[in-house]
Amino acid sequence: MRYRKLDQNGDYSMGHGLSDWLANTPAAVGQAVQTRLSLFTGEWFANIKDGLPLQNILGFGNLLQCDYAVTQVISNTPGFMDFASYQSYYNQTTRTFMPTAIIDTIYGQTNYAVGIQL
Repeated sequence: MRYRKLDQNGDYSMGHGLSDWLANTPAAVGQAVQTRLSLFTGEWFANIKDGLPLQNILGFGNLLQCDYAVTQVISNTPGFMDFASYQSYYNQTTRTFMPTAIIDTIYGQTNYAVGIQL
């Protein structure tokens, strides 16, 4: 598995040769999870089935449905093996859903945490 690194702004890193890539590491799988959860289903022309199905969870406030959608995307990410732990939190004021996971990958263990604006 090989992924181009993202910088602190979420843009591709370029101009640094091989150091711009994550290859066969837990971080590569973690970044794959991050980018797949940042993508809406149908948004990417090359695979319209990939991404988070926000159209099914937006505005409903059903945390179980949100958890299910997020864990499905994570578990279908290449390199994923199992969840070591999973938790989520919803902030009603900011309408931010925050899933946090420690996942076992084929390369080792990695953490995932990001806010998803609902």
